[in-house]
Parts: sequence; C-alpha cells; structure tokens
Amino acid sequence: MKKGFTLIEILVSFSILILISSAFFYFFKAGMDRQINSRDFFASLNRAQEIMEELRAEPFAEVISKTWPEGQIKVTPVTANLKEILLTLTRPTPHPPLIIYTLRSKI
Repeated sequence: MKKGFTLIEILVSFSILILISSAFFYFFKAGMDRQINSRDFFASLNRAQEIMEELRAEPFAEVISKTWPEGQIKVTPVTANLKEILLTLTRPTPHPPLIIYTLRSKI
C-alpha cells in the first residue's frame, strides 16, 4: 500500500483552508471598518462638545447663528431668556451629519 495523500485529498484540504481563511479576512475587514467608523463618529462628537462648550462660555447676547465649512449653528430665540441651539456637523462621506439640539437660558 502506498503512503501519502492523493491529489483529491490535497485539493479538498486546500479548499477548506481557503474557505476558512476567507471568512477570517472578511471578519477582520468588517471589524476594521467598524473601528474606523467609530473613530470618526467620536471625533465628530468631541468636536461638537468643544463647540457647545465654547457657546456655553459666550455671553447669552453673543450666542448667534454661524456657518463654517464643517457645519453650522442655528440659534432661534424662544423667549427673551431662552434660545434654541441646533448644531450640525458634517462628517466624512458616506456618514450622515451629526446633529445636536439644546436650549440655552440667560440665567
């Protein structure tokens, strides 16, 4: 009896190895894509928090609507002592913009 593997056995084992490797690389790439999306989202969220803190530091009368390349701030007076603030930050394509809504009071 001859010892060793037949050509069919080798082809089947390589096919199984290729299938397992393909699944591994697919899940690895999906994980990397999610990590990149998460990083971009939290970078945008941190930038939005910076802007909101800057608005909080400004005197009430100086909080006005602004537009700049990465987004806009829309300020709408609700009452004499209350303003509605809508912050919209654009994010890299294909992500939707980050929108934050808050109210600012004079007191």
